[in-house]
Amino acid sequence: MPSEANRRIPSGTPWPPLLGSREAFPPEVSTAVERVWIEPTLSRTINGPSARVPLDVYEAFVDTPEVTAAAARFRRNPGL
Repeated sequence: MPSEANRRIPSGTPWPPLLGSREAFPPEVSTAVERVWIEPTLSRTINGPSARVPLDVYEAFVDTPEVTAAAARFRRNPGL
């Protein structure tokens, strides 16, 4: 069984642009970053009524979790 560092991720795998080139890192670090970048590391469930909003508003909340967290703090939701 190959080690985690030897496991290859397909070349089309997204790479976080803020890190620069994946070749700038040792192979085991690049592999770990790729794994973390494509596999979920956190999930959150909220129980409440659904909200009917335009798709662009929904996408803004999905793409900016800090906005969702700020809204929860504003509403004093201890779950976030």
